Amino acid sequence: MNDRGRPWRPQADVPRYCDIALPPYRYLPGVTPHPKTDPRGHSRNGSLVAADPAVAFLQGVDLYNHGCWWEAHEAWEFVWMREKDARKDALQGLIQLANAHLKLELGKRNAVRRLKAEALALLRRAGEVRVDLPDLMARSDIYLTARLGQADLRHDLRGYPYLQLLGGQ
Repeated sequence: MNDRGRPWRPQADVPRYCDIALPPYRYLPGVTPHPKTDPRGHSRNGSLVAADPAVAFLQGVDLYNHGCWWEAHEAWEFVWMREKDARKDALQGLIQLANAHLKLELGKRNAVRRLKAEALALLRRAGEVRVDLPDLMARSDIYLTARLGQADLRHDLRGYPYLQLLGGQ
């Protein structure tokens, strides 16, 4: 399925952290069918998110790394709703970061600025989530600031701040 005139394909050289298949398309509001409410949606007949929160976290990492930001948000929100400690801020920060990337793809400059600031603030005070958060924050800040400085807000995979888990899987 195309989004903004370009075919979407998972990146073959990006590590995967779980065995759950990526969706056949990524959801972009107003561009692709809503995964749950549209009869053509990729999650219309079942949940997109793994039932185990530990697996759902890894699934969110894979989805984020492959540009499925709405879907990553769904996976991490599932985990966030089950957390009771300081990791809630980290998960909320990752959710807001995914939202910032989605808004970037949709060309929503003001939303990107707002969500970037919210994500970085949450990640600064976050608990451990198997991600090097200071490194992610630095790379995300540099990347999103650079993209906001461009006329075309689309992503550039050369500098995209992929998530890498500490200690592998």
